[in-house]
Amino acid sequence: MYFVATMKAPITLLLLMVSAVSFAQKSDPEQELNDIYFSKNVYEVLTTNYNFYQPYRDSGMITLENYIAKYPANPQRFVAMRYLAQIFEKYNLVDSAVLFYKQVLTMPENIDHYNSNRYTAASSLTKIYLDRKDYSTALTYLEQASGQFFFKSSCGTVTIELRQKISAQYWDCYNGLGDYKQAIDRFARFMFNNVWGSQQMLYEAYVKVYSKEELRKAFLEAANKIEIKKEQDDSSFYLQPVFKIFDKEIKLYSGNGFEKLTEQEQKQKCLEEIMQSKMYKLATWNAVKN
Repeated sequence: MYFVATMKAPITLLLLMVSAVSFAQKSDPEQELNDIYFSKNVYEVLTTNYNFYQPYRDSGMITLENYIAKYPANPQRFVAMRYLAQIFEKYNLVDSAVLFYKQVLTMPENIDHYNSNRYTAASSLTKIYLDRKDYSTALTYLEQASGQFFFKSSCGTVTIELRQKISAQYWDCYNGLGDYKQAIDRFARFMFNNVWGSQQMLYEAYVKVYSKEELRKAFLEAANKIEIKKEQDDSSFYLQPVFKIFDKEIKLYSGNGFEKLTEQEQKQKCLEEIMQSKMYKLATWNAVKN
């Protein structure tokens, strides 16, 4: 079953074999897969950044192929498919990688702890289709990576890094599609806190839709576009300041003691938040500079 190194047989045959072939199984396929992962033939190929010695690479691929065919009904086969897809992608066998990543996306939720496998698959497919400039398909997989399959990490730093990556990929998709209004809809909510570096992308989207002078004027008139709304959550009422720009409302941070201020003081506090933001500086300074 030497599909990998020679690539003479269609890779789809292996996927068919997953549902059609059954061998004598070991008592613990999870332990067997763990041993395979940490073998020299798989672990070092997946974790090194250089072009690893080809016999190790090919041997690792074949070992994973054999495991998938050997355990066609065991949930761990999805993990093996992920490893195999990553090796395929790493060595530019992209079509084969796509086939296996798509299989990983069908992994049942109850066995994909923290969404680690399905997130990897959706994120990798996003990158592959971005590289192919197929932005619509990339966006489809990006929605999965950022939504239902987002990696549930307990580390805040990891989560921030993943969200930064996803934000950049959303920008790449919208920019590739020329859909800057959609980019504004996605990034506008982060206008005044620069979450995941969104303000630069938001500025670039705005100047694709509006002139720099229009954008500058909108921010210079910010004092006239602040509104204090009374809203309700599950148990109480609260004041929510908003900033209106091009008919879109952007929520501002109110902070402690906001309700004790007069309406004029509230609006002045909001205006200061706007003027201190990177977005304000980009909109007003770049228009003058140009």
